[in-house]
Amino acid sequence: MSRPLPPRAAAPILSTAMWKILVDEELTEEERPEKYFWEVDALPVAWAAWSGEVLSQWTRQYPGCRPSCWWRYSAPEPCRRRLGGIGTIAWERLRAIVPSYHLGIPTQWLTDEDLSVYEKIGRPLNVPALDPRFPPLYEAQPTYLRRLGLLGTTEVRRLSPADFAPLPITEIL
Repeated sequence: MSRPLPPRAAAPILSTAMWKILVDEELTEEERPEKYFWEVDALPVAWAAWSGEVLSQWTRQYPGCRPSCWWRYSAPEPCRRRLGGIGTIAWERLRAIVPSYHLGIPTQWLTDEDLSVYEKIGRPLNVPALDPRFPPLYEAQPTYLRRLGLLGTTEVRRLSPADFAPLPITEIL
């Protein structure tokens, strides 16, 4: 069931699907084609117009974190701090790979298979592959937001110390 769209003067009119995209809700099968249209041109405009309303609702429901559009268009730093674990971000060694992130976490990691391919062609990368037993560890969203002065006092009161614990990428991606 979709939420009613909040009123907004001078903002682009949003479909239910577009609102769902802004607030990270699942789209129906019929709404999915619309997502591709919006992401090409209109998503940044819609986010700029509706981000205040989205964040107001989002932080009440999910304190200490932000929706994916915030990470894509508003985050002051694209990546959370890495705190440990074993693995190499793909674009750190392969210049043809464009950096991409999900919720402030790099999405492309070198695997054993990737390293094997480069070894076979005589161009070893000499870096560690992503280790599922000790995956890279990143700061939690509340830690990132607090570090950058973006965590509201109302949010802080609703969080526990466990919410600030580092997370392995296997729990994020």
